[in-house]
Amino acid sequence: MKIMNGLLEEYPREVHPHVYPHLIREKYGLGDVFYLDLWPLAYPMLVISDPQIAQQAIHLPKHEVLGQVVGPIVGDHSILTMEDKEWRTWRSVFNPGFSHSNIMTLVPGIVEDSLVFCDVLEEHARKGDVFRLEDAATRVTVDIIGEYKFVSLSSLTPTLSRSSRPRCSIQRAALSQSFVECYAEPDQVE
Repeated sequence: MKIMNGLLEEYPREVHPHVYPHLIREKYGLGDVFYLDLWPLAYPMLVISDPQIAQQAIHLPKHEVLGQVVGPIVGDHSILTMEDKEWRTWRSVFNPGFSHSNIMTLVPGIVEDSLVFCDVLEEHARKGDVFRLEDAATRVTVDIIGEYKFVSLSSLTPTLSRSSRPRCSIQRAALSQSFVECYAEPDQVE
């Protein structure tokens, strides 16, 4: 707890929690692998910052908390929570979608969404206002994933340009509500 309090004093409170292990590693000169126990704030974790070591760790069983976190969003049984052989089977089904040639067909849309995101950032900069970057980044991420996932829906509206089509708002709303219900304080849920 003392370590975390020190980091909270050194860095803005809005720093994403995924950055803390890196900051701890840097501050205390820790190696590529170290154990981090933040009880009672979080489950103990093994932090691995070396890609080759991390590649070996993908064969370890997934922690039970993964199902608790993603379950309300994706359901009790999904590729995110599958183990070993079942995971490999379903991952191989998705592999063609992540092929180089397929990804390259998506680049123009990703670039367009990224330019819209840049416009949002530039508008905030022009106004000089403070805003939650994580919220804006989540929106563009869901837009890009939604466009990729629902690309077949695009053929239903050929007369609309990409920028004038509705932006996966149903999916974004569902995801946003799931996140709010899972992580917000009870008095913050609308």
